[in-house]
Amino acid sequence: MIKQLWRKFTLVILFVWCVVLILIGARFAQNNPDLISLDLILWQLPPLSSGLLLTISLLFGVLLGAVMFLPVLLVMRARVRRLRTELLKLQQSPRAPVGHLAVNQ
Repeated sequence: MIKQLWRKFTLVILFVWCVVLILIGARFAQNNPDLISLDLILWQLPPLSSGLLLTISLLFGVLLGAVMFLPVLLVMRARVRRLRTELLKLQQSPRAPVGHLAVNQ
């Protein structure tokens, strides 16, 4: 129960943090109205404010970083799941008495 409550709390904090960052980005875009025409290799963007372009590039970088981290996260979760099942099997198996262990002398 505490774990579920903690998970909900962290999701609420994450949501509030995202809203605050979006508001800061909007304010940043509003304070930097200089128009910049960005020329990419294949196409040219229409003139946009420098604050908006910086905010978009920050958002794109954050999303790209999250997507790049996703495979690592999935592999680690699978490993934890596998190790938990192994631990459960070891905990449920009957233990051999200490006197029956082979000792090299």
